[in-house]
Amino acid sequence: MNSTLRTAPLNTLLGFELQTYQVPLDQLLPSKKLPDGVMDTRKYKQILSSIVEIGLIEPLSVIQPDPAKSEYLLLDGHIRALVLKNLGMGEAPCLIAKDDETYTYVAAKFMCRPHTGIERNKPATPAMWIT
Repeated sequence: MNSTLRTAPLNTLLGFELQTYQVPLDQLLPSKKLPDGVMDTRKYKQILSSIVEIGLIEPLSVIQPDPAKSEYLLLDGHIRALVLKNLGMGEAPCLIAKDDETYTYVAAKFMCRPHTGIERNKPATPAMWIT
């Protein structure tokens, strides 16, 4: 911690619950389709190696669209989820998004990723979120 920085009260809404939950992998619904051959990519192999060597560093991000069902929509971590399934894991630590913050989270994730074929400085539209 930097002792020269002042602290301030946390008076903003948090987009996720403050703790992680162990969610069964078979209850996760993807929000996007992974490309064919993803398991042959460098990214997949790096994530696999990292999880095998030191464990999962970043929890998956999910939302439960219908609390009456035991399904969770995977917002972030599709490759991590695939790696965990392929390693024979039954569940994964997840951050659960709050309903009112889903739009902000997905839009923020979209705006932070590099994209090809999309003009810069154009606002994201819902049709662009799922890639």
